[in-house]
Amino acid sequence: METHFFFVEQSPLCQQTILPVLLSEVSSRSSASAFRYCRHCLGSEDDIQSKFVESQFTLRTDERHSYHCDVLDRQDLSSADKQHFSLVYGVNRRALLHTLSYFSVASGALIPDIMHDVLEGALPLEVKLMLKVFVIDKKLFSLTFIDDGFKKLNLRSFDGDKPSTLSGVSLTSCDSNLHQHAMQMWTLARFLSLVIGHLIPEDDKHWENFLCLLDIIDILFSHSVADDAIGYLEALISDHHSTFLELYPDTQITMKMHSIVHMPRLTKEYGPLINHWTTRFEAKHKYFKHLANVMGNFTNICFSLALRHQMHQCYLSLNTDSLPGEEVEIGPGNVILQRIACDVMVCT
Repeated sequence: METHFFFVEQSPLCQQTILPVLLSEVSSRSSASAFRYCRHCLGSEDDIQSKFVESQFTLRTDERHSYHCDVLDRQDLSSADKQHFSLVYGVNRRALLHTLSYFSVASGALIPDIMHDVLEGALPLEVKLMLKVFVIDKKLFSLTFIDDGFKKLNLRSFDGDKPSTLSGVSLTSCDSNLHQHAMQMWTLARFLSLVIGHLIPEDDKHWENFLCLLDIIDILFSHSVADDAIGYLEALISDHHSTFLELYPDTQITMKMHSIVHMPRLTKEYGPLINHWTTRFEAKHKYFKHLANVMGNFTNICFSLALRHQMHQCYLSLNTDSLPGEEVEIGPGNVILQRIACDVMVCT
């Protein structure tokens, strides 16, 4: 796209390139076992567990990344040496995107996704550990009390994202999964105080740290972030992560939680991260996954999905009241656009 021009009628010469790329934490890394596995910095596992401000880390730069790639391209190194170097610095090969003029693999052009890192990473982990303390250790309430409380709430537009039933099995399992999808987890966290807030003792450290995480989420998910909020966000993240390790000493800072440390700078460079999240892509992908299972046709699945999708889009376009009633110029003549009667429409 950078080397081949194309013309648009009545427009100047056009060129294209790629600036930021949106990736989840899992999809952006080939190996999570590397010694320095963060794609934004060169922090080791010990650094990630003890440092919670980005200025304390050595960031990856284009120069460092190019040097690492040059070492891996050397012909005089054995495969074992290259594998060792790759595991130490977390670089497997030279990325094709790195050859673009305005794209930087190392300097933050790989934007973290707040849906995966926060709603499916840090938030469910903290909520699970906190509820485990409140329900099992302190016995302040039961999971049934939480479920009944959310059923009584009239959340209106959030009703479709009400959390699923919380089970004791998921609360005591070794993973960080509460069996909620991202939007359910967001709804659970935002309205949890309405259900159990009056039962939490004052100055409870677990609850205060959870509220600190909600403050972080409010800023990260805002559509407009002021410059002075960036420094405040950094302080909140540092306080939250350090307190998290004190409250839950048997738990470590995960990669998704560490990714939040880099988000203040990336928010300042690329704007509010909610404008770059993958939620809409995931929702569209869910439609295609459901459609593939319903059709059961895998001979030419790409064509089948594309055809059914376009038929559905045509139906949605025709089934709206936004068509103009006056004549519209189409090609060499004029026509009046009208909706097809609902009884003759074919719904896919």
